[in-house]
Amino acid sequence: MNLSETACALALSIIATIISEAALWSARRWLRQLRASHRAHTKGIS
Repeated sequence: MNLSETACALALSIIATIISEAALWSARRWLRQLRASHRAHTKGIS
């Protein structure tokens, strides 16, 4: 494995980490919104 392959693999792993962190963050925010809207909906029914 030469230097350019190592640099490419490192860049890919960094990009994958950033993408997964962003996906986790957005999923957490989406779940929080879903839970809040569900709570408001059930409160409106009762």
